[in-house]
Amino acid sequence: MRAAIQECLSALADQRPVFHSEADFQFAFAWKIREQNPEYSVRLAVPLGKTENAHIDVLIKAKEKVGVEVKYHKSGLTTTVNSESFVFTGTAPRDVARYGFLKDIERLEKFVPDFCASGFALMLTNDARLWADPGIARRIDREFDLSEQHILTGKLNWAEQASPGSRLGGDKGIQLKGRYTCNWQEFSRVDGKNGQFRYLLIEVPTQ
Repeated sequence: MRAAIQECLSALADQRPVFHSEADFQFAFAWKIREQNPEYSVRLAVPLGKTENAHIDVLIKAKEKVGVEVKYHKSGLTTTVNSESFVFTGTAPRDVARYGFLKDIERLEKFVPDFCASGFALMLTNDARLWADPGIARRIDREFDLSEQHILTGKLNWAEQASPGSRLGGDKGIQLKGRYTCNWQEFSRVDGKNGQFRYLLIEVPTQ
């Protein structure tokens, strides 16, 4: 499934090098992977249980079920692509982006054994500080580092000096069972500052 997802992203990069929102990206991703693989069944926002409180962003049914959690983090950018304008203010904090992506991996580890054959956490961003942040060692979210070749495993938490208001999810932090290496891939380049987009794809197998 990794190859199918990467082929989908490669095709998307040619047709849609930039997206307006996370929902826009999710829909385009689901549409393209179904278009490239007509034998797949693809659903969005599928509940994981009997309630709608917990769901998987994209569920792909091939020979086995595969869940994909999708994140789209935007840095400031003003550009035009194929006569379509895109204006991003870039106000979303990086610590929220890092924590949210790792939370997706944690959630995938919990439900993949019972719900899917495997899962993928996918983040697309034009924020270069996510794949290379020279100041990450001084940040309150330094244990959530997603820099290139950084290894994600074990207990990850906020720095001691982080205020209660900064600690998303309270003091629970993130607990990962597996061991994952950050390997960022090129997605696209568009005109304008912060016009380079990369994606991070983490596979969560059945433990």
